[in-house]
Amino acid sequence: MIKFNEQKRTDKLWVDEAGNKVPVSNITPLEKKLEKMTASIAMKAGRINEMLIAFKRYVNDATEQAFDEYIKQYEGKRKAFKGNFTFFNFERTVKVCINTSCPIKFDEAILALAKNEFDDLLSDSISSSNEFVREMVMDAFESSGGNLDTKKVLGLRRYADRISDSRFTKAMELIDKAIRRPSSKKYFRVWVKNSNNEWQLINLDFAAIKEF
Repeated sequence: MIKFNEQKRTDKLWVDEAGNKVPVSNITPLEKKLEKMTASIAMKAGRINEMLIAFKRYVNDATEQAFDEYIKQYEGKRKAFKGNFTFFNFERTVKVCINTSCPIKFDEAILALAKNEFDDLLSDSISSSNEFVREMVMDAFESSGGNLDTKKVLGLRRYADRISDSRFTKAMELIDKAIRRPSSKKYFRVWVKNSNNEWQLINLDFAAIKEF
């Protein structure tokens, strides 16, 4: 539940962001208009936010029940539904998509040790057949906005059995140890078919909402 102080025209004093008490007679008509307008928007946004939270819980519970029904009918295993999945209605005019994001993060201290192994390797002369490793490692550890590209770093593991150097092997072991998996997040999307038999997303993204 959001909480904020809405100041009224009937109040004798209004409080500004610095905590100063200002006589209402010194408040401009525009400031009074903005006070009322922003309070109204914030209150309505708060109510919608509560509805979205309740809706997300409902969708999560409903899809969990659907997963359980799948398991009963097909004698599957629950772990098979940890990733992405789509449910359809009988007519296949409605679909509910569940996407599970399991982001990978790195322990920076351990990853720094792996980088040291690579630096040591690249500081030596390496065979022409393995020269591609230099560019690949440099590219993998080139940060963008202070962040490494996870896919590029993990992509180095593909060559673990092709580079016969103990430092490369050690670096790969350290990368494996550096992997951290924060809690996964679920994303739900609901689609319906329109009159042209095309899938139309019921968009819950505020900036992308369109009227039907």
